[in-house]
Amino acid sequence: MLVKLFKQEMKAKGRVMLLIYEVLAAVTLLIVMVGIYNQHVQSRMSHIIYAVSGAVYLITIPVLVIIAFIYLCVSFYQSMYTAQGYLTHTLPVKTTSILNIKIAASLAHMMLTAAVVFVLAVISGLIIDRTVVYELWHMLGPAMQNIYEQTGVHGAVFIGSAVVMMFLGCLDALLLFFAGSSIGQLFHRSKGAWGIAAGISLYYMSQIISIFAAALLAAFLTEKYSGNLSDLVILSWMIPGTMAVLGFWAVVYYLISRVIVQKHLNLE
Repeated sequence: MLVKLFKQEMKAKGRVMLLIYEVLAAVTLLIVMVGIYNQHVQSRMSHIIYAVSGAVYLITIPVLVIIAFIYLCVSFYQSMYTAQGYLTHTLPVKTTSILNIKIAASLAHMMLTAAVVFVLAVISGLIIDRTVVYELWHMLGPAMQNIYEQTGVHGAVFIGSAVVMMFLGCLDALLLFFAGSSIGQLFHRSKGAWGIAAGISLYYMSQIISIFAAALLAAFLTEKYSGNLSDLVILSWMIPGTMAVLGFWAVVYYLISRVIVQKHLNLE
């Protein structure tokens, strides 16, 4: 039942997400065509058109990613806390399971969006100017070797850590909105507005606490290593520290949503 519900959730969100991916592909195709045109024409005007198109492309990609994120958040709110939620909560599944499935589906779509952006960027680079992509690829090895020599962290570990932090960052952002919208359900009026306010407050509070925690950690490391903080020491603490902070707040946001969904569900 849970697997079937997860597939339905992915499919329901997939209709709009597929449209966003199609727009991503379309703007990528456009910049590729402009790039090819610039390579063959090699005029001042073609260079200007290509530069402007590239700038528009770099602006469009994050905007579409933000639109995807907003859609996933709004979809969660509508299917959990509005009149649409009555149908959701009549399913023969525990409320916590419904929450978990919606979180998992939203996160899967966010990671899929990141993968689509990465693949399209590589494809467009290979078509427009593959020498740049090859150069970046050949530079990757020496860069990873340099990181290892300077910090003692293997390149594969560094890349893997970056992927994990991106995963936790997406999860943290989604759960922040979910927690805020859940808190909004504790109010009798203007639940959406209160949810936005709660989300902003949670973000502000988490950032303040995280900054204080980072300052305390920096003071501890400075004292422990007598002020001689090498790149290895900083990186060896920064990577797991960042993961721990993101994971901690993800757990806090999740527990807020879970408690409210279980005990204070009040659909609009």
